[in-house]
Amino acid sequence: MNNMTKVSIAIPAKNSGRTVEKTLKSLINLNYPKELLEVIIGDNGSTDNTQNIILEYEKKHPNLIKYLDASDCPGGGKTREKLVDHCSGEIVVCTDADIVAHPDWIKELVKPFAMDPQIGCVGGEILSQVLDENNLVEQYCKQRDLLKVSKRRRIKTEGYIRGFRDLAPSDIVGWYTPFFATANCAYRKDVIYEVGNDWDDNNDDEHFGFKVALKGYKQYFTSAAIIYHLHRNSVEGLKKQLHYYGYNHPKLIQQFSKNKFEILLGMDRYKCNYIKIPFFKPVVIFIGWFNFMLLSILTSFLASINVLNHNILPISLIFSLFSAVKFFQPCFKLKPFNKIFYWMYLRFIINWYYLIGVIKGSFKFKRICIEEPNY
Repeated sequence: MNNMTKVSIAIPAKNSGRTVEKTLKSLINLNYPKELLEVIIGDNGSTDNTQNIILEYEKKHPNLIKYLDASDCPGGGKTREKLVDHCSGEIVVCTDADIVAHPDWIKELVKPFAMDPQIGCVGGEILSQVLDENNLVEQYCKQRDLLKVSKRRRIKTEGYIRGFRDLAPSDIVGWYTPFFATANCAYRKDVIYEVGNDWDDNNDDEHFGFKVALKGYKQYFTSAAIIYHLHRNSVEGLKKQLHYYGYNHPKLIQQFSKNKFEILLGMDRYKCNYIKIPFFKPVVIFIGWFNFMLLSILTSFLASINVLNHNILPISLIFSLFSAVKFFQPCFKLKPFNKIFYWMYLRFIINWYYLIGVIKGSFKFKRICIEEPNY
């Protein structure tokens, strides 16, 4: 496969009127032969002006942009299935309707496929772009590198990402799981059909990446393939996003994990200490600074009302204070500093709503998963 192969960019969209035009403008200006490129956007039943914007750009660029009615699809995963079936390229690129692509994005994203036929998926870097400089939610997401891949993978420029180790729960929901976010990744189309063009509506990126890994295909990261993500611009939007992320992780454990009980002490996310034992169901409990802080505060409260031994109160209060300082420490690097309490508020609610999500998901899918996102 050479670097100038036919590429299809598949984009599910729903109520993306705030961002989709910026996405389309950036795709029109890609440094890639237009005769080897198609952009297919599936509108999943939008109620805003998303459809009108897409149709307007299709009219202006009929040889590049194609509108696909996906209102019959129940969610983003099934929309992606429909998009793939309409793609004519050898490479199918997944992204969303809230990104801005670097001009060299596609050129860099398809390069690794040529160097190794066992590469089934290539992922690129996800940076952040702010639409409103005065919006503090957007500023927080950008300054915290909310979805930055190289930060998560600890790969500075490029390289293979690790596959599954033992399919323990932490292999499925940890930081090193074998998948790329569908905001910026590409699959060989023949690999998609080999593993089955079946995308989960809740965890489409993780679910599909796992299937590719289980088939033995390699996945490769290149930081040169850049898109800029346009993040949520409201606290409510951020709460919903993180609750959604957390809620669906127990489902992944239900689908892929082996029966092991794990406790992870991960105050340093890159040097986790694992306790693993065989169990009748998959269970993972991740204790980072956020969960340790909550546990210490709860212990202090119970000791203060004599439910627990009152003598442990001084120690638990020290642990509460120390873990709070460690948890909120990243906020002190954000600017402007006079918004420090708002940055702390955002960091707390992001982790809180994620935790609520995983707890609800644990009940729904009957798999215990307690973790935190460290955003």
